[in-house]
Amino acid sequence: MSQTAKRKSQLWYLDYITAITMFTVILIIAFRYITNDYLMEGKNTDQIFSEAGKFSESLLTPGIPLNWSPENVVYVGICNDNVINSTKLDMLKNMTEDNYQHTRYILGQTSDFLIYFENQTGDIINLTNQAYIGKPGVTLSDVVASNPKNLITVTRYLVYKYNTTAQIVAMKLIAWKD
Repeated sequence: MSQTAKRKSQLWYLDYITAITMFTVILIIAFRYITNDYLMEGKNTDQIFSEAGKFSESLLTPGIPLNWSPENVVYVGICNDNVINSTKLDMLKNMTEDNYQHTRYILGQTSDFLIYFENQTGDIINLTNQAYIGKPGVTLSDVVASNPKNLITVTRYLVYKYNTTAQIVAMKLIAWKD
């Protein structure tokens, strides 16, 4: 074999090794990025789901103390035997309007939240003279438009009594992180 042919073979072999090495490095970087992003997203969703579940369960209770107020509340609840207590619901609404961050802290929420109620036909109803309780100035359409990565919706069914009638309503709790 001539000297020139030997050099061409060596250069081709060196090019091949360099290309394979570059491809492997790029593949490893891409794989690590995709996997880490997916794993972090899953952890955030699990955390939001857990918090939202606990929060919605706490709302089904009378709270602690039984006749809590924004000044002495330990555990927020808005129901007595799955019947909505309008006074406690109003207090929760006022707490979120007055100091949303502190209310999130009391509720054990690290994510943003929005609560609203639907009647049996799926229409949003105002139980507190406004449709939404939670992050001030945010509506359901705002949350949907922002298209958050991690969004959880929890639905609980409750009884709402007014005057002499009662109806079953769906309490929707949306929790999200951007």
